[in-house]
Amino acid sequence: MLGVDNQAAIKAFKSDLRRPGHHLAREALRTADQMKKKSKKSKLPLVICWTAGHKRLEGNELADREAKEVASGCSSDTKLLPSYLRKRLLISPTALKATHNVKLKKEWVDDWKKSD
Repeated sequence: MLGVDNQAAIKAFKSDLRRPGHHLAREALRTADQMKKKSKKSKLPLVICWTAGHKRLEGNELADREAKEVASGCSSDTKLLPSYLRKRLLISPTALKATHNVKLKKEWVDDWKKSD
């Protein structure tokens, strides 16, 4: 059983997994499948359930602390990461286009202000 405190992540697992960021959900399912094959209890299903973030569950609290550290610029030792996360992650074409459009707009505004 996997407890998740993010309902959007749970919904992703029920989707076709074709949107940006879903490669992480696909990898989680692939890893779970590998673990299931190695286990003697391979007939047990993977259950993903919502866990209220405010319930002060030890694993959830640890995950929240780790997420805050990463958001502040710290990162894990590469050797401690799952192999999938040791390589460069996929880049979302949508995110690239959005970043490019922001840059173009800024350049346009700057040019407009400088023009006569």
